[in-house]
Amino acid sequence: MGGSAFTTGPDPLFTPRMPPSVYNSIRSRCADALNRLFHTVASPIDGPGKTDYGDVDMMVARPVDVTTGLDAVGPALGAERAIVGGCCVTVAVPWPENLVEDDSDDSRPRFVQVDIRLCADDDRLRWMLFNHAHGDLGSILGTILHGYGLTLTDEGLFIRVPDMERSHRKTARVLVTSDADVALDLVSLSAARFWEGPFATDDEMYEFAASCPMFSVWKADDDDENGRASDRRRVRCRPCFRRWKEDFISRCRREGRFLEQRTTRKRVTDEILTRFDDTRTEFQARRLAFLRDQQERHIRTDIIAPIASALADKQAVSDAQMTVTYRSCLAKGLGRIVLAGDESYGVVRPEDGFVDDDGLYALERVAAFVRDEAEAVGRAAMDRHYQRLSEMRASKEQG
Repeated sequence: MGGSAFTTGPDPLFTPRMPPSVYNSIRSRCADALNRLFHTVASPIDGPGKTDYGDVDMMVARPVDVTTGLDAVGPALGAERAIVGGCCVTVAVPWPENLVEDDSDDSRPRFVQVDIRLCADDDRLRWMLFNHAHGDLGSILGTILHGYGLTLTDEGLFIRVPDMERSHRKTARVLVTSDADVALDLVSLSAARFWEGPFATDDEMYEFAASCPMFSVWKADDDDENGRASDRRRVRCRPCFRRWKEDFISRCRREGRFLEQRTTRKRVTDEILTRFDDTRTEFQARRLAFLRDQQERHIRTDIIAPIASALADKQAVSDAQMTVTYRSCLAKGLGRIVLAGDESYGVVRPEDGFVDDDGLYALERVAAFVRDEAEAVGRAAMDRHYQRLSEMRASKEQG
């Protein structure tokens, strides 16, 4: 199939797959036109062994005229039709007349789909060129890196906080770099070969990816996170990615290659956090905030609440509402003392406090305090409750 953006609807356009001659002609012509609108124009390096193409991808940055928007791209390219959305515009341009096949059985007018993405600056454009270079290489590298706590996106290379990644998928990601050459160096891949040009064959590209020390076939796909849903979709839809998963990896196992794990997630994480100060600071801050939040939930739910309920049930009161009030006041008071540092309840906090040097709560110390001081806190909390009621009555009487 060719580009599909214009093939449906009331007035569809015929956008078949292109031979290299058409692809190169259109890409060159579009680059010339876009260079009059933008200071930087580029296309990702093609995937290996391409014999035909579905569409043409272009990336641009820094408009020559700052008032120029993507709506100017269609007319500049002589587009038959254009779809503008966000930072991208997709256009249908006429198939070069001198390259139409005379012996074609289909006489419909032909068009070529061109996708143009406007990048914020040259740095972002270069990262996009990296992440979309060599066809499916970005997806293959993403699969390799994922099991080691790294994620590749159009924004950069991220390291994930292990404690957070299952429940907070997005916020678990901390930016490592959006510099392509730095990213390649981190994963021990040759930047010179990467930017040199297309790989001749799929296998040559696979071997390049496999030279990353994070690649191994030491466990089956269904045992690790490489078998996640996004990869299964790519296997169905992307032939090159499917051959990587089903042919190359299987062949490596049969040949006894890459059977041993060459590094570990901990080693990768330690190396990155040692090398990148800003990443380390943000990584540690997010991890601490997440763990503190988890601990605070645990303290309220599993330490304070059971003791507050048990003491409330032991109160010698016949009014069920007062039991509820006591439980609520006690739980709130204990929460304020332990989690907010409130010292106004007249109880002695542990000499070492509730938080250890690592910034996390000492849960055993918290539990002991709650158990030992709950009754005293309950009395103080109820005194406050009655004092507030008295003040409210007095205020109403004066009003």
